[in-house]
Amino acid sequence: MNGKADDVIYIPPNTVCEHFNADADQPVRLISAINRIYEKFGLNDLEQLEDAPQYQPGVVLTAKVIAHFISQKTK
Repeated sequence: MNGKADDVIYIPPNTVCEHFNADADQPVRLISAINRIYEKFGLNDLEQLEDAPQYQPGVVLTAKVIAHFISQKTK
């Protein structure tokens, strides 16, 4: 899938998938969410096989951090 800015993808529940970015010059931000009804019935299991290279384990996503990420996108 070749995407562009502000694309949205839908991955059906219980689907095995892998996300990657083949273009090092264009960073990708992925926000993942699950419908609460799946969580209520215990179907919200997510198996993450590896972290992204940019992952920083100590970072807590506060409103200020998210605002910073969003502002980087608009520059």
